[in-house]
Amino acid sequence: NVVTAHICLARWFEAQEKAGYRHTKGQRAFAAVMTPMERRLYRPDRGQQYIAVSARIRDDLASLYGLRPEHVSVIHHGVDTGRFHPPSEAHEPGEPRGLYVGDLRKGIHFVLQALSEVPSASLDVVTRSDSRAAREVCRQLGLGDRVRFHPPSQTIERHYRQADFFVLPTPYDSFGLVIVEAMASGLPVVTSREAGAAALVRSGEEGFVLDAWNDVSGLKEAMRALASDAGGRREMGAAARA
Repeated sequence: NVVTAHICLARWFEAQEKAGYRHTKGQRAFAAVMTPMERRLYRPDRGQQYIAVSARIRDDLASLYGLRPEHVSVIHHGVDTGRFHPPSEAHEPGEPRGLYVGDLRKGIHFVLQALSEVPSASLDVVTRSDSRAAREVCRQLGLGDRVRFHPPSQTIERHYRQADFFVLPTPYDSFGLVIVEAMASGLPVVTSREAGAAALVRSGEEGFVLDAWNDVSGLKEAMRALASDAGGRREMGAAARA
């Protein structure tokens, strides 16, 4: 009777094409099978109620499949604020550390371009994606050891507590749980309006929300502002945690 929508696959595949990412043969086969199934699941004549994890998903279901707003309730993902919390002690003064967590198709190349113009900061990247292309971009940009790649972790909260700000300028994200994990960890966040969780971020207060996910200039300015102002980072991080 109730279907929970965690993602709109049609929009995800569309966003990836617009971003210029080439799908593998397996991904193309997955899209060919799953997109029609999704369309059947969200037929408005089924009379079901739907839960969307963000207003972004609710609007996608309305525009693509004709679901009326009164049939869709928005319930955001929760986050464990006991597990995800700021460090008990302030970081030692030093190079501000940014953090990127997730699929590298969610904007890593733009983050690296921006980072190359913010020499005071470094970046930790936690991902299960193939990082060879991103590492080559690091080499071309001369980022050296300013970018550190890490495998997925069962204790990801440690990475949040070691960081000073979080960045994920995604071309599409139905919600973006990592965004609220970062906020719960007391980090200001930089993301794009394409993320469902961006609705929880007031730009300039809990972080920065980019109107365009591929806005390298805006991304650079947001990262530069966070890297250069420790007091501002703490204020935004406290607001994000709240």
